[in-house]
Amino acid sequence: EILTKWVIITFEANKAALNPEYDPSIPNLLEEIGKLAGSFGNAYVVIEGNTDASKKGVVPADLVRQLSYDRADSVRKAIMNKYKFDPNKFKVIGNGWDNPAAGMTDPGNLDHNKKNRRVEVKVFPLEKE
Repeated sequence: EILTKWVIITFEANKAALNPEYDPSIPNLLEEIGKLAGSFGNAYVVIEGNTDASKKGVVPADLVRQLSYDRADSVRKAIMNKYKFDPNKFKVIGNGWDNPAAGMTDPGNLDHNKKNRRVEVKVFPLEKE
């Protein structure tokens, strides 16, 4: 059986920096991820960055994908700096606007956009042989 921990961290528009004033849950979520990943010596952490689609057709997709990657990487760096994990423990993915949150597909809806400016973190303990 593989255990999975899934958390979501939200970001300000056009920003990749973690801001606990914008998302007050950030410190607790980072600690939770670090402790869970550390409790399984062979855990693998997948961090996926996402953006909203409010500028789709205006801003080039590659820039948006880079922003989403940078968001995911800022989470990776924060976890690595605090817990001193092996960099090979992480996979960072930038989805751009191609992975909207469930039911949050209206780029004209400010609430949908806020929920799509996010990073999803999944911790997978690897199976034992």
